[in-house]
Amino acid sequence: MNPIQSADYVAILPELVLAGFGLLVMMAEPFFAKGASRKPLGWLAFAGAVAAFLATWYQASSPGHGFFFMVRVDAFSTFFHAVVALVLAACTLASMDYVDRQHIRAATMKYQQHLRRPASHPAYRNQPSNDVLVIQPFDQTTARDRAVERFRGEIFQRRNLGA
Repeated sequence: MNPIQSADYVAILPELVLAGFGLLVMMAEPFFAKGASRKPLGWLAFAGAVAAFLATWYQASSPGHGFFFMVRVDAFSTFFHAVVALVLAACTLASMDYVDRQHIRAATMKYQQHLRRPASHPAYRNQPSNDVLVIQPFDQTTARDRAVERFRGEIFQRRNLGA
């Protein structure tokens, strides 16, 4: 016998809806061609945000506790769920045109192979490599990282020059 009642699932209904639509978006993305627009995925994500808002509306009609008093449905949690769903919907609508305009695709990720051994070391030359595929964002070093590296280099030079 299952001790969890169906009313307990209403307590986490917006999260379940968002997780389900997020899963659908992630499962559908590989079926798009390399250069194709991802706007249908954006509309699917928008539909998920609207469905989460409607689930929040439904959830508000049954306040209380769920999952052995681990989840509480009250006015604040309902308000918070509504705000998250509406912000998600607005951001999804705003980002669909931006993604197409900036030509941002999953293919812009750089796939680089990093060796886990020093290639210049004589003991490792002419040996089979243990390459590992690491996925890195397109622009890995940000302006902040470059500024920190420059600052650290200046400190290193001052220490070595005795200044």
